[in-house]
Amino acid sequence: MIIIYQGYNSPLKGKLRNRIELFNEASIHAASLHLVFFTEWTSDPELQFQFGWSMLAVIVFCMTVNFILIFYTGLRQIFILFKGIYVRIKAKINARGKQVKSLPQKYDELIKKERLASSSSKDSSVSEASLRQEAPRNIALPWWAQTFPA
Repeated sequence: MIIIYQGYNSPLKGKLRNRIELFNEASIHAASLHLVFFTEWTSDPELQFQFGWSMLAVIVFCMTVNFILIFYTGLRQIFILFKGIYVRIKAKINARGKQVKSLPQKYDELIKKERLASSSSKDSSVSEASLRQEAPRNIALPWWAQTFPA
């Protein structure tokens, strides 16, 4: 009755969980059917021995399938976790790489423009440090330009 109910209503969330539950219930049912052969209705010990091995095979098969599903879902979750960590680290590296590569180029271009402007006004006393301090606020300086004093 339980197998029929679970087959028609699918009470669990997810198709795989319902199928696993149906498989487990069918395995329990198959193992329970073997118990009849261990009563006094069957007087042949050789037949009981054979049905004992058959019952053991059903139980081991059910356990094997469940262990495989447990390891599969566990390894899949670990893979998803490490993939997420890899993507985050790669994004941080790419963001840092783009920041370090693009900002100094903009900063160097700014210095060149300032030098051209200062050389045209005949002021040769302009140093790189003073240009760094006079950089416009809308251009972010790289970390090495912000940490070392001029």
